[in-house]
Amino acid sequence: EDHLHKQSIKWLPKSLKKKPVITADFGKGAEYLSEDLNNLGFENIIYLKDKKSFIFNDDVILTVFVNKKDHDSSLLVQHNNTTILHQTDNMFPEKISKYIGQNYNIDMLFTITNRTGPFPGFYILDKHELFRSSKKKFEDSLDISLKIVRNIKPKYVVPNATDICYYNQESFVNKYHKDDKYKYKKLIEKNNLK
Repeated sequence: EDHLHKQSIKWLPKSLKKKPVITADFGKGAEYLSEDLNNLGFENIIYLKDKKSFIFNDDVILTVFVNKKDHDSSLLVQHNNTTILHQTDNMFPEKISKYIGQNYNIDMLFTITNRTGPFPGFYILDKHELFRSSKKKFEDSLDISLKIVRNIKPKYVVPNATDICYYNQESFVNKYHKDDKYKYKKLIEKNNLK
């Protein structure tokens, strides 16, 4: 529920829940999303399949790229001569980034720099293996992210998402699930990716 905090949504005014809500159509196995949105009182839900668009106010085009494997998605926003891709925390397959790079001129890419998920911090591993696995996950994530940026060829890259912080009894995980946006920025500059 990192992007659908039910308690916060319950506080929204009822009039806002009549406005269109656009979400990815993840297909079979993701019925929970539809149930959640309906139970939260949204009345005008628009489900977009992979690579499908919705035109808003006659001049804003919203296109969704669906990662069914992870039940995640990214949003492309086009307005006038500007195209922005918000990858969110969706580490989509390389073929999607190639498709986007071949079919769109991206001005700004808000990109994920590190994979999220419970591994390795919530796994029972010895301390050495935890740190080794954490480092490998971080390095592999950087490689994947840089490939995505190379394929998309945006004018500008903004490191985004993956800043997770656990509290209370789970706070120990923070030393294994961390991100280094400064290192990412340096890699982008070193590779002349903007």
